[in-house]
Amino acid sequence: MGYVGYIALGISFLALGLIFRKQGIGGKLAWVLFVLAGGLFLVAALGNAGLF
Repeated sequence: MGYVGYIALGISFLALGLIFRKQGIGGKLAWVLFVLAGGLFLVAALGNAGLF
């Protein structure tokens, strides 16, 4: 998977985390985990692109 795929996954996980937070689904742990996963995918995209 290229860096574009990692960026897409990162944005998707961040969006899901924000939706869960807004809707109150799953408590704080669920949205924290989704936001962390999204951030990790975005960091992986930077590393895969050679920027990090």
